[in-house]
Parts: sequence; C-alpha cells; structure tokens
Amino acid sequence: MPDLVKVAAEYKDKGLDVVLVSYDLQIGKPDPIKTRERVERFVNDRKWGFDVAILPAAQIEALQTRYELPAAIPATLAFDRQGRVVQLLDGEGDATAFRELAQAALRN
Repeated sequence: MPDLVKVAAEYKDKGLDVVLVSYDLQIGKPDPIKTRERVERFVNDRKWGFDVAILPAAQIEALQTRYELPAAIPATLAFDRQGRVVQLLDGEGDATAFRELAQAALRN
C-alpha cells in the first residue's frame, strides 16, 4: 500500500483517482454496518485519502466477472477517463507497476 499511496499522490494533480474495493463482506456472515465502520476506520486511520467501495459478495462476483479479475486479491485495475479498463495488475504491485498503471489511465 505505501507504494500505491505514494504514486497516487504523485499523479493526483494530473487527475488520477484511486478507489479501493473491500472484500470484507465476503468473509463469513458479517454485520454490514459494523463492517463498514471497521473498514472506514482502518482506511481513515492510515490517512490514505482514498474512497472505499464495500461491496457484498454478489457485487464482488459481478465485478470479477465483468473485468475478468483473478479470484485472488490484490488486483489493480486502471481505467481511462472514459471508464475503459486499460491495464490490469494481478497481485501485489510496487511503485514502478503503479506508475505504469497511472500513466496508462491518464494517457487517454
């Protein structure tokens, strides 16, 4: 995450937005309200400055199907300004990989 946070800050003024997707509602039978509070507290405590989508299992599955995502996380998608996927990073990334994603997203 530190590399993603760093790269996001580098490209923020160029129009890069980062949205995290939480899989926490897929684990067991969680209470949606408590899960939202826990995830938001986790993200806010780290001061990442990213929005977080906390999706139920059905929406996660739809997201995985639509974008042909691997079953394992993390996976990082780069979207262009028209909302098209321009690049996918399967697995953990480093600053170089995240810069490539950012540049691909902002290129169009």
